[in-house]
Amino acid sequence: MEIKGDRVLNTYTDGDLSLVLQNQLSGVKTNEVSKKHLIRLQNEIKSGRLNLESVVSCVCCGRDDFINVSNVDRFSLPFTSLLCQDCGLISTSPRLKEEDLPYYYSELYHPINFGRESMETHKHKHLFSAGQGLKIYKKISPYITKGSLKILEIGSGMGDVISGIIKADQKSDYALAVGMEYNRECLVMARRHAKENALDIQFAEGGFNEAKLISSKYNIIILSHVFEHLIDLKLAMEQLNEMLEDDGLLYVEVPGLFVNHMKEYYNYTFVDYTIHAHMYNFSAQSLVNVLVSGGFECLSINESVEGVFKKNKNIIGQPIKNNYQQVLFYLKLIGDKDFLKFSRSKDSKIKKINKELGVLSDKIIECKAIIDSLEEKNKINELLLMEKSKLLLEYKLKVNLIRQYSVVKHPFLKFQAYACLFNWLIIKQNVMKLY
Repeated sequence: MEIKGDRVLNTYTDGDLSLVLQNQLSGVKTNEVSKKHLIRLQNEIKSGRLNLESVVSCVCCGRDDFINVSNVDRFSLPFTSLLCQDCGLISTSPRLKEEDLPYYYSELYHPINFGRESMETHKHKHLFSAGQGLKIYKKISPYITKGSLKILEIGSGMGDVISGIIKADQKSDYALAVGMEYNRECLVMARRHAKENALDIQFAEGGFNEAKLISSKYNIIILSHVFEHLIDLKLAMEQLNEMLEDDGLLYVEVPGLFVNHMKEYYNYTFVDYTIHAHMYNFSAQSLVNVLVSGGFECLSINESVEGVFKKNKNIIGQPIKNNYQQVLFYLKLIGDKDFLKFSRSKDSKIKKINKELGVLSDKIIECKAIIDSLEEKNKINELLLMEKSKLLLEYKLKVNLIRQYSVVKHPFLKFQAYACLFNWLIIKQNVMKLY
């Protein structure tokens, strides 16, 4: 007997893109400030003040074998997401041209994204999340070498990340700390924050080129939610190689593709995860693929795509690990309406279990087999003869089994396990009535 889970699995692995493309309406709520600047963005594109270009080949593998997995971004603007079938990287097309990005980030990005005319009225002292600097420090600290260090953050925003790292690191001596940012309001706020906290950090306008004018080499370079905004990743990696000391550390963090189903901020959907300002959307594997091609070896990374890297020219030319099928499977999964309901569930028990990370076992097969057997009519009589205690024991085993599954690493199997448990509960309730 084929169970529902198998049919669903087949749907996720075939060539039909309907599950991916069926939900193309954004659920992001925008205020009047965001709406105003979204109109301004569209008008400036029409007038030629901002220019667009199409993606013709994948920046990771160089191929041009794309499939379209979304027609709009989170603001319902016509920026398409293209999935490369040869490596699994997702690119945004069309995209803003490189020469127009400084103007865009200085004038439009923050009011569109945060819905505020001035960053001075931003209610938080951070752009991404509180404690981001401390989190990053914990990830890079096992690899930090002793001595006098120079640290650089590209895209430093309000300065909370680099400030948080320096405040958390009580062991290192920072001879130089530099934060580069294009938005002038953010620079003012970052400098004020550093002064209030007695931190010796130089905040300057610009990016890589301007950072090189301050120092030619750095021991630590931080790109927290910046790498996905860059167009020419090969040039960026060349600059990073040039600026990073041979024994230095590179920290790269981008929004992770494979945790969308856990992100309320994205409404648990792919379309609300995408934005025209993100030139690429990464899984952990696709980020590693890109950075390996530029001569950076991965020391640690997770599916939230928080990675620590070091220079290693010997790995350049290594074969790309293609995770296209995995990405396509995932996009179909989070496009499934039933799975979306599961992700959005407010049930406290599901919320708790969703956060539990465990080791996935192959016992899901046993669970399927049991459900199959219970659904067979010729097994019902045998089931009625089972003692209550045995039935309840089986139920407890199912619950304990499901709690082992990781919603991060194996969301489909977690989803399927809950479906099996739901079927079990129905059978259990019906049987209990007969005792």
